[in-house]
Amino acid sequence: MFSPPLYHFFTARAYALTLQAPAGVLCRMNATISAVKKHIDYWLLLDTGSNDTTIEQMYQGMWPTPGEAHLTTFVDFSIARNSALQVRS
Repeated sequence: MFSPPLYHFFTARAYALTLQAPAGVLCRMNATISAVKKHIDYWLLLDTGSNDTTIEQMYQGMWPTPGEAHLTTFVDFSIARNSALQVRS
């Protein structure tokens, strides 16, 4: 079964942007980061198993906006979403 990574970005106002993308599509992720960066004051990345430079790209793309990145194993989308919410709480 295909299991793409799940990314969650959160702002301090509890608005959320979710980007689900298969590993290796950093160009799309970078375009998304560029488009929304000015609206984000804190971000959270939950990477569910990519083997590329997703985390590094997020830190570089969101600089100097504060945020954090976490790694976890993909089980299903609901567990990944709930894990991201627990990390931020």
